[in-house]
Amino acid sequence: MSRNLSEAGISHNPNPSRLVNTNEHASVLEELTEMDRVWWGRDLECARDTRIEPGQTTEVELTFTRDSLPPIDIPERDVETVIRALEGDVRSRYAHLGLQLVQSKKPRTVDLERGTVTVNVTGLGGRPVELPKGEGLLSFFSIGGNADYLQRERLVLEAASVIKGNFGEAWQLVVPQRMAISKNLNRISSATAVALMLNKKKRYMIPQNEISVKLAGERDYRRYLADHKVFQRIGKKQTPPPFWVGETVAKVDLPKKKGIVGVLGVMAYVNRQWVYQTESRLIKPGETPKWEIRHEFSNPTGKSEQSGRPEEAQDPYGLGTQYLVMYLIQQP
Repeated sequence: MSRNLSEAGISHNPNPSRLVNTNEHASVLEELTEMDRVWWGRDLECARDTRIEPGQTTEVELTFTRDSLPPIDIPERDVETVIRALEGDVRSRYAHLGLQLVQSKKPRTVDLERGTVTVNVTGLGGRPVELPKGEGLLSFFSIGGNADYLQRERLVLEAASVIKGNFGEAWQLVVPQRMAISKNLNRISSATAVALMLNKKKRYMIPQNEISVKLAGERDYRRYLADHKVFQRIGKKQTPPPFWVGETVAKVDLPKKKGIVGVLGVMAYVNRQWVYQTESRLIKPGETPKWEIRHEFSNPTGKSEQSGRPEEAQDPYGLGTQYLVMYLIQQP
């Protein structure tokens, strides 16, 4: 085994007592799916200075450590399998600039000797983005099959305490694939998720500009984006471009002491269409006490053969507005 891999803490000799099945890769993937929590790892950092150009896809080499991988026994032969099974969560600051992982968010190449993975990143915004060596770009995450999703009365109580906004106007309770729940909180008995309404007045695009954006080291990156006029507001009657950024009406405050994680759905309902909520999906405890949730969207490309315009989709919850769905999961 390589020295780098040893230093990363990857297990060379798995504990046989923890392996349910000796078939190749089966046991470690089973252990991964049986976790009872939302797990996310340490940021993967850029191995070299990299520049992402608008409209182009660039190979980005990232370094990982043992803390970047799940806290389960991982034999050396299974490291690549585990990495390819994990989701990638781009840091919010870079997701808002339009950096999107391609290839279904899976690494293109895993180099165990060097402790690196290579991912393909596309720039969807209108400006180049600078990623210096050592800058964290994304983290791996996984939602265990035994994770404790808040539902029904538990969801009602916790959602009302952590979501800052008027119920029915800023947020609503829903049952995915079914319908919205009555606005009377006392009668809710089957809610499993939260619909967060989108602010129609706060939609932004990143116009074309050759000046690159450099966020490394910026603690208040939202202030930086505002001061440098990276975003341009989208008019009320203006059609959003293929990539745009918006905000929720409500604020979501998940205190660390509660141990609740928010997970955003991969789609949002906007302008009678389903659009992709592209990259940054985790709301971690203690992460967003001051802000509305800022989210990044990639519009669908499917068009109706009759009109030549994007096909309309029915609102499954009948909310009559724009929203994205959030699940709340209690950590053990």
